[in-house]
Amino acid sequence: MSDTFLTRQEVKELTGAHSRQRQIDTLRLQRVPFFVNAAGWPVVTRAVLSGDRAAPQQATGWAPRVLRTA
Repeated sequence: MSDTFLTRQEVKELTGAHSRQRQIDTLRLQRVPFFVNAAGWPVVTRAVLSGDRAAPQQATGWAPRVLRTA
């Protein structure tokens, strides 16, 4: 992959979950910023975990109430 994003294996290790949905649920619970790619897998930038101030901000927009975490 690239130096910008965690690999699928690294996301699996970070979350302790094997399935896409469990990884997504765990990342939301841990409040780790991520996005879901076209294949449905969560994508996490390395900058988020290293505390780099230049980390891209998570897009804020409309989301159904059941998916909001706050």
